Amino acid sequence: MNDFSKARQGQPLSVSARTWNRMVDAVNPAAGLTNLGPFEPRPINFTIIGKNQSSTGVSRWGCMAITGVIPLPSGSVTGTALQQFERQPAIAVDLATSTTKGRFVVAVEPVANGEYGLFAIDGVVQTRLNVSSESHQFATPKPGRNDQLDSASTGEATILWKEPGTGLKWAIIRIGAGAGGGLKLGKITGTWAKGAAATVYEYSGDTASGVTGPSGTIASLTATNRFATVNVLSTGPSGARWVALGLIGATWHLIAAECGT
Repeated sequence: MNDFSKARQGQPLSVSARTWNRMVDAVNPAAGLTNLGPFEPRPINFTIIGKNQSSTGVSRWGCMAITGVIPLPSGSVTGTALQQFERQPAIAVDLATSTTKGRFVVAVEPVANGEYGLFAIDGVVQTRLNVSSESHQFATPKPGRNDQLDSASTGEATILWKEPGTGLKWAIIRIGAGAGGGLKLGKITGTWAKGAAATVYEYSGDTASGVTGPSGTIASLTATNRFATVNVLSTGPSGARWVALGLIGATWHLIAAECGT
């Protein structure tokens, strides 16, 4: 009889230890996490098969850049490579570079160089994060490294949680479509001409107070103005103008500015 078959009225009830323990785990998830038994946690990310084409292995929760697909979908519609691509495409991965941007994955198991393994390509995943400022809310691949990501004021992944402090920390991030980016509130202290880049000082959207950067001063970033010139008639805090920025691709753009003459 199946362990979870329903009992009939008047039937003697005999519950095995295995069945009882599974029932306890089901009604007490916190306890079940320490002994999952036949149950598996629900996936929190989408994984894809990747081949590590770098000269070194990548550990679990390490970051790798997407550099291609395996096999290339070439040849006739009946060709083996195209059939494999349609059935189960795999990606080629290597060390990140300065141009990797959002094309990266996180290993969910150790993968030796030249071998295939599973990588998270979208969703929520654990990782190691080099935190340079506790105010950072985003993460970006670290060029030349596969054991950690860098924290950043802008980036391709959103930091959902990280250990307190700076340095190498555990973190939970969201990767994939729509993971990074967002909006920022800031101030400029000089006239911002149309078509020019400018330094924008970052402010909290909740408290309208300056966001502290790694050096202890207000954090800043560079953004581009594609619209009209924003005039600031005097320099310093008294002449500052509020602005709103949006991340498009890897560049912050002006999307709104405080009116004034």
